[in-house]
Amino acid sequence: MKRFLFYLLLLLQIAILFLLGVQYYFIDDYGRTVQLLSKHEGMTDTYGSYNQHMTYIDYEINFIAEDAWEIAEEVDYNTKIYVLLESDSDGVFHIAKANDQKIDAEQDQVVLQGRYQYYNDMQKEYHVTYGIESFHPDFDFNRSVRDQSIIIIQLAPWGQKKVTDIEN
Repeated sequence: MKRFLFYLLLLLQIAILFLLGVQYYFIDDYGRTVQLLSKHEGMTDTYGSYNQHMTYIDYEINFIAEDAWEIAEEVDYNTKIYVLLESDSDGVFHIAKANDQKIDAEQDQVVLQGRYQYYNDMQKEYHVTYGIESFHPDFDFNRSVRDQSIIIIQLAPWGQKKVTDIEN
C-alpha cells in the first residue's frame, strides 16, 4: 500500500510539473488577443559585453490618469490593482477604470491584474505594472520617443499574459 501511494504521489508531481511547463503554450490556443499601445520607447541599454541594444517598453496602460482611478484611499506599494480596458474602433485597448476590487468585463472589455508602483504628482497619474514590461532586443531603438507601437499580447483565462508581437 505504501509503495502504491508513493508511486501515485510521484506521478501526480510529474503531471503537475508537466502542466506548469505547457500552460505557457496553451495561451496561444485558449487566450484572447489584445492590442496595446507602447508609451516610452526611447530608453535603451547596452546588454553585457555583447553591445546588443535592448529597449525597455512601457505600455500606455501603465499610466492611469486620476479620473480613471476609482480608489478612494491611499494604496501601498505593490498592492493588487484591477484595470478595466475597453477596445476602441481600431481594436486597441485603453484604460476605462482602475480599482482595488475585482471588476467584471463585458463584450469588448478586458480586466488586467497589475501591481501599484507609485503616484506621479507632476503628471497626475498612477503607475501600475502588469508583468509584461520588459527589454526587447529586436526593437528599432533609433525611433523617436514620441512614436508608438502596437504591442500584441495574449491573455489566458487563468490570468497568464504573453507578448506575442510588436508592430512598429
